[in-house]
Amino acid sequence: MAYTEKSQTGKGKVMNVIITGGDGWIGRFCVKVLEEKGYKVFKWGKWYYSHHLAPEIFSEHEPKYLIHTAWDVNPPAYWENPNNVNWFDRSIYLMRQFYQYGGKKVVVSGTCAEGTNTLYGRCKKSLREIMWEYCNIMGLGIGWATIFYPYGPYERPEKIISSTIIHLLMDRKITINHPEQMIDFIHVEDVARAMVAIMESDQNGVYDVGQGEIRSLRRVTEIIGKELGRSDLLEYGTHPFPEYITADIRPLRSLGYTPKYDIHSGIKDTIEFWKQEIYATEVFQ
Repeated sequence: MAYTEKSQTGKGKVMNVIITGGDGWIGRFCVKVLEEKGYKVFKWGKWYYSHHLAPEIFSEHEPKYLIHTAWDVNPPAYWENPNNVNWFDRSIYLMRQFYQYGGKKVVVSGTCAEGTNTLYGRCKKSLREIMWEYCNIMGLGIGWATIFYPYGPYERPEKIISSTIIHLLMDRKITINHPEQMIDFIHVEDVARAMVAIMESDQNGVYDVGQGEIRSLRRVTEIIGKELGRSDLLEYGTHPFPEYITADIRPLRSLGYTPKYDIHSGIKDTIEFWKQEIYATEVFQ
């Protein structure tokens, strides 16, 4: 069912959404969820290099919503990459142009790393604070998604869940160095569904986007080992990692959001993805 609003003639008008990073990891799932719900979506690829085209793009597509997922998070350099400042500047420009061309609400992908003493974390935190004040002054709707630890199909193969799955599918041992580290994992499609729920809400807000449950890396990798029948390939280090944080998803649930995946079904979905991709990838070549 397409979401529409009534024009003066009484005819329905499909609500347009522009999404930066629509070809990226989280962005592609946002596009999937939006299109399933009937929205007309414009994927703004290579936004960082074409940010100056905002007036033309907003004028042409007349979006009601803007979902901003684009940012350079290529590991490990992104934590202290000076370009974080450029991403900050261009994000501010994007928001201002969206407002000037009649946009109604912007939703931004934030991070639970906003409290870290890194350039990436500080830029994201500053972006949230400035966007929040600007939008409230100008009457522009804003939703900020503080994303915790996503996983799932198309995840970078070096990340812990995907890396463990790949190793076990390839009959290779893997050592989990910080087995007692507690993490709030959330399936990437649920991240997208949460961001769309934030977009559709008539409330402004900053929302934790996680599963709302924490599990040790030992427990998560044990689930993978059991599912693949290769627990014998799992090895565990003894490095302590006592600190942990978990998402408070009660505000998000108040919007009507319910996760589609729990950790078990999410891991199964990720395993099925890698079973299809493993022999086409060059990660172990």
